[in-house]
Amino acid sequence: MGGLTYFDFGDDFTFSPDKKKPFYNWFYYKEAFSSGFVEKIIKMLDLKPPFFDPFCGAGTTLLYCKLNCLESVGLDCNPLSAMVSRVKTRNYDVGLLKSILEEVLKFEDADKKEWSFKFFKPEDVFPRKSLSDFFALKKKINEIENQREREFFLIALTSLIPQTSFIFKDGGVLKIDKRKKLMPIRVAFKRKALRMISEASLLEGVEPKVLVGDARNFNGLKFSSIATSPPYLNGVDYSKIYGLELNIVGGESEGFLRSFLLSKDMSLVKDAYFEDMEKVLRVFDDCLMEGGTTALVVGNSVVGGRMVEVDKILAGIGEEIGFKSSIIVGKERGIRHLGIPSVRESVVILRK
Repeated sequence: MGGLTYFDFGDDFTFSPDKKKPFYNWFYYKEAFSSGFVEKIIKMLDLKPPFFDPFCGAGTTLLYCKLNCLESVGLDCNPLSAMVSRVKTRNYDVGLLKSILEEVLKFEDADKKEWSFKFFKPEDVFPRKSLSDFFALKKKINEIENQREREFFLIALTSLIPQTSFIFKDGGVLKIDKRKKLMPIRVAFKRKALRMISEASLLEGVEPKVLVGDARNFNGLKFSSIATSPPYLNGVDYSKIYGLELNIVGGESEGFLRSFLLSKDMSLVKDAYFEDMEKVLRVFDDCLMEGGTTALVVGNSVVGGRMVEVDKILAGIGEEIGFKSSIIVGKERGIRHLGIPSVRESVVILRK
């Protein structure tokens, strides 16, 4: 294993640089890296298509590849992430979208109000008027016959949770704040859908394949490059933090990497994570072409009050499998309340 090298990626390990970019910002995904990271790492490592992102999240790698005429495939165990990625990377008939929107906006109160989100009651999430409009819009959208257009408008609706509901994400926890100033969901939906339709007219080119599945047992395809970021150790419980959004689009997540476990024995959490990540890296070994490269964005973590150097451990596992590894440190931050001066976020490079 090579030593640590350093490169300042700035904010590119975060979603922030893409918050105002068309297509990328159709759905806010705080945990995603930016398109700027994808561009930099492709140039830095001379990565070649076809690309694979087995934790495709908000579809950043896939969208960058589409916009730059690079073949790619995405995978995620979360149906919400897979749908967001599909919606961002499809080509659309804008005239059809406009006509469907006109019909959707003629919605009436929904007779049946289905709600299976277990953490909060619907009346706690939305103000009364927006709650009625939410159910009516969801019902009208689900009546759209074609999957392509139905998912387009479902993501438009789902993306509005931060602006139209009392829910806010506080780290890895969902909370209710009744003091939030909210936009009426009817107004917000029309505005968001019109903007997305306007931008959709610029989407063209080959659509990536987006699959729902478990990165620990994927097989059957070959790639030259993998650019991805798995869940960080002891990080966000995605099944909970994006649970409401998943409830809106429908489906259940299965096969989450064991990065977040409700256990007092933190050694069990750590062992489960690296056991799963070894399976993932063996999948990479199977699906990478000879000479292929993986760029894996990971974060070191404090588990049970002790630093876990995730990047070095994963690089070591990669070496045992047969990869040549190196590590690029892209960001460091201190955790003052724990007295820990520096926690790294890095790119683990695995070459076959």
